[in-house]
Amino acid sequence: MLLDHADEYQRLAVGIISKCYEDNPKKTRALLTCKLKNWGYLTCLQLAMNGVSWELISHPAVQHLVENIWLGEKTYGSGL
Repeated sequence: MLLDHADEYQRLAVGIISKCYEDNPKKTRALLTCKLKNWGYLTCLQLAMNGVSWELISHPAVQHLVENIWLGEKTYGSGL
């Protein structure tokens, strides 16, 4: 049942991240790296990667964050 709606959830997530990133890139990075208690303290980024959410992973906000992580820059308290 959940997989039947995966494309819709992914589309909604991309839309939310797009709007957030447009309004405030710094807070978007914090949102993507915030540890979620109800999801086993995983981050949104980790959930997207675990779920192989290619549309979300390829979003410029996520790519910028991954680039910062790769370069060793601060990741806003994430567990990454």
